[in-house]
Order: sequence, then structure tokens, then C-alpha cells
Amino acid sequence: MALSLLNTLPAWATAPLDLAEKMALAEAAVQQANATSNVESAENELQIANNRLISARKAWAERDYSRAEQLADPTQVDAQVPQMHADCVRSGKAAH
Repeated sequence: MALSLLNTLPAWATAPLDLAEKMALAEAAVQQANATSNVESAENELQIANNRLISARKAWAERDYSRAEQLADPTQVDAQVPQMHADCVRSGKAAH
């Protein structure tokens, strides 16, 4: 009975907890970047973060947790780049 219940759990429920946290942080970072970044000023950087998140989600869905983790960690950093770029642009505009 318990084994059959495990087979019905979604992929995230059987992934290592620390990976679930990393994926959640990567998702949040990319969502924040998409919401706060000026897409025109950091389009390439934002696309890199979005693409890496898509790849991490795919690896997660395929239960390739090692690959998902390899992608989730840098996704957070990738998402910070367009946010920092947008902050610099805003700061420059405020200074003028």
C-alpha cells in the first residue's frame, strides 16, 4: 500500500529536500528578475536565466536531480545579473 502511494507522488515530492529548496529559490529569483528588470536593457541576461530555469525544470521532471541541481544553483546568480543591470540603469537615470 505505501509503495503504491509513493508511485503517485509528483516528482518534486521524491526529490531531495535541499534540491527542492534550490529549485524554489531559482524559480523565485527568475520571477523577481522578470518582474523588476527592464527587459530591453538586460534582455540577453534575462534570457539566460529563463533558459537555465527551463532546463532545470526539465531535468527535475526527468528525475535527473544531479543535473537539476547543477542548473538551479547558477540560475539564481543568472537571475541577479539583469536585476543588478536594471538597478544600475535606474541609478544612472536618477543621477541625471
